[in-house]
Amino acid sequence: MKKAVLIAAAIFVISLFAGTAFAYKLVDLTHKFENGMPAWAGKWEGMTMWAGAKTQMECYDKVGNFYGYDLKFTEHTGTHMDSPSHQPCGLWRLTDIPIDKFHGRCVIMDMRPWVKDRDGYEVSLADVKEWEKKTGCNLAKEAARSIIFMWTGWDKYWYDYIAGKNERFIKYGFPGITQDAAQYFADCRIKGFGMDVLSVDIYRRVVDEGKPLAHQALFANNIWVIENIKFDPSVADKWVYALVAPMKIYQGSGAPTRVFVLDDTKAKGMAASLASMKELEKKFMAAPMYDLAHDLRNGMHIWCAVFGGNLITPAVPNLNDFRGIYPWINYQYDGWYGQQLYTNEHFGTHMDAPAHRREGAQWTLDKIPLKNHAAPCVIVNASKYGPEEGDWIFDMAMFKDWMSKHPDLTINKGDMVCFSQDMVHKWALHNNGIHREWVTYKFPGIGGDVAKYLKDKGVVGVLTDVTSIDAAMTAQRGKGTDQENNITHVTLLGSGIFVVENVGGDLQQAANSKGFAFVMPCMLTKAGSGGHSRIWYFEGLDIPIE
Repeated sequence: MKKAVLIAAAIFVISLFAGTAFAYKLVDLTHKFENGMPAWAGKWEGMTMWAGAKTQMECYDKVGNFYGYDLKFTEHTGTHMDSPSHQPCGLWRLTDIPIDKFHGRCVIMDMRPWVKDRDGYEVSLADVKEWEKKTGCNLAKEAARSIIFMWTGWDKYWYDYIAGKNERFIKYGFPGITQDAAQYFADCRIKGFGMDVLSVDIYRRVVDEGKPLAHQALFANNIWVIENIKFDPSVADKWVYALVAPMKIYQGSGAPTRVFVLDDTKAKGMAASLASMKELEKKFMAAPMYDLAHDLRNGMHIWCAVFGGNLITPAVPNLNDFRGIYPWINYQYDGWYGQQLYTNEHFGTHMDAPAHRREGAQWTLDKIPLKNHAAPCVIVNASKYGPEEGDWIFDMAMFKDWMSKHPDLTINKGDMVCFSQDMVHKWALHNNGIHREWVTYKFPGIGGDVAKYLKDKGVVGVLTDVTSIDAAMTAQRGKGTDQENNITHVTLLGSGIFVVENVGGDLQQAANSKGFAFVMPCMLTKAGSGGHSRIWYFEGLDIPIE
């Protein structure tokens, strides 16, 4: 086996130097969020279109050419992550998990031949050992510091449930894994484990017996769990590279999560795919990683308001605005910990899909080409071009000056561009009740001339650390009825270019650099207008993606 791995690695490296055209395939393993989808408590009905509209066009008419949804959900809805703290035996809450745990080599275990579509089947350690023998994959030797995803085949019942064909996805018959299988994975020292079912413990273990032993074996070792994965047959029984993006909920027990994998389609079988992913892993590990998202907490900014304003101390009157993070379940009474959220698609660090504006109506969140979410990214420190306080506009003259000073940071077709206008620390001040007007009413923006330049360059996304890419003077008030109030939104979104606002986290540390960004809206809302997003930025990384 060791010899086969070495040969596969040699072939892989030779192919790189032979000039063979090569790109990794980006695969999305995330279910769409939509009303009627399955959830632990039954059918989920948490999406409501703004202004009571029934159609996208009606929403544009009612909300000044904008479109979006309000959302109500628990942390454990849709394709989602359980942080170890979901049970009292786990230490890490969501925002405690080191970000390097969210990416790595990942093996996809196709256990359908063992589950055989049987209700309540528990994949045992003996089954896992048989799978290892069949595939030639030795998890004890190869899975350390990696991720394991297990495909039972139950994901096919997700859309059956939505269509009303059957209820097998939630009717207490879904498969899981045994305690000894979970403990074996933990002993392999993995980062995370995922399945295509509602729970890694079968229903009887969780509800009837109150002994979710598979969860506990993983959580006790601070291993995160992802449930409700949507699998793709093309990556079954091989190694891929996974990047997972849980919604960044402060102190969360879990969160809706986007799941991407990179697949070397030319690497067939375990040995070749493992060799390929080891080479890719070296590239990721050599690149400094930055988290460019703010955490979601009560007291943060949300458009013209304070998120969870009625829950923080001192309370902030929010005019009957109930958006915020609320308690849901707790250890003492439920044996589990969790929270629920009332919000909309555009909160915290979030993407505006082009369809957020009427001009980009055809590009809803789920219609954005997948490869546009992963691209080279230039980070521009624009903060020195405007005053500390005020709603100034970074225009083309300023941008030309910046480019003249950073000739090595070139912007090419297919890239993303991220602008820092010194708003990250102001976001923190807002969280603590200081100068909230800076983020809410006096923020800067990006000029329409810059937007046109980037559109002509062929960029796929534009990111900024302000609450609106159009400055407050244009986004909120405008300069007269004869001028479009949101010209930068219109130019970019109308051209199919997504926008990300309220970029934060480590942004200042990554300023004036070029690398590779994965922009991952955590909830893949069906026909959505945007969504809270995690941004994994790897400085200096450059990888081909198809």
